[in-house]
Amino acid sequence: MAPFSLEAARWGYKKEATRLTAETTPTSWFGVDPGSEINHRLVLLEDKGLRGVKAAFPSKAGMLLTDGKIAMPLRTAFIGAFLQMIFGNASTAATAETTAYKHTFVLPTSTQPPTYTFFVDRSLGVKKYNGCAVKKLSMKSGADGFIQVDADILGLTEAAGSIGTPSYAAETIPLTYAHGVVKLGGTALTNIKDWALSIDTGLFAKRNPGSQVAQDVIAPGQMKIEGNMTLYFEAETERAEFIAGTKNALVFLITGAIIGGAVAEALEITLPVVAYKAFPYGEADGLLAAQVVFSAEY
Repeated sequence: MAPFSLEAARWGYKKEATRLTAETTPTSWFGVDPGSEINHRLVLLEDKGLRGVKAAFPSKAGMLLTDGKIAMPLRTAFIGAFLQMIFGNASTAATAETTAYKHTFVLPTSTQPPTYTFFVDRSLGVKKYNGCAVKKLSMKSGADGFIQVDADILGLTEAAGSIGTPSYAAETIPLTYAHGVVKLGGTALTNIKDWALSIDTGLFAKRNPGSQVAQDVIAPGQMKIEGNMTLYFEAETERAEFIAGTKNALVFLITGAIIGGAVAEALEITLPVVAYKAFPYGEADGLLAAQVVFSAEY
């Protein structure tokens, strides 16, 4: 029998009309980086009882887990779905251009985020994974590549599925370091080498007695939003604010191509209050620099 190439893999997704209930076929297809995977697996429980025998006794079937990681360049066409799995539905408003809309996500109040069904065609067969939401979303940007997105996913179970008829016409161009501007206290930072940001939702799989499969994915706790950036020292102003405990707003504005009139596709992440956790003297590229660590506060 012939083996199967990883290059043939195809991915798709669809928002679940009924939360946690698997959809039949995807409505969107997107390119993922090699190494992206969703796994449905069995946890074996070891029998550690002492019986006077120096050998392992048969293990027993435990929980069934569905989790994975999706890695891809940042595209405005698809990031909204992943944000929806974190923050819930966006409020949508028209802009001056009839073909462009602004979608705003705010801190969620529900413990039950919207869920999606993901479809993976591995050539060997198509599998679908229902009840999926984002546990952690990370972004990082450096001058040598795309703005990278990594999403840790939790879901419920696996079943045979259909990949539908994939179309990648809706894919927007991947966004890069050159598309991004970082603003601190309303002023653009011109001395930033790289940055990274993560949103940890605290999502976990809720289980009920009598079933190996989780019954829900919920996020009842506080979000943890933190990040880091490398800043070349051009002044001591920001480090002085770290020493003084001063807090500022931090904004990541990533702007792509024009989508209508004068309106461009864009992702804007606003952290109204950021506290520095570290602002040490260090080095980058032979220059005096700081490896800044920060976290967002309410």
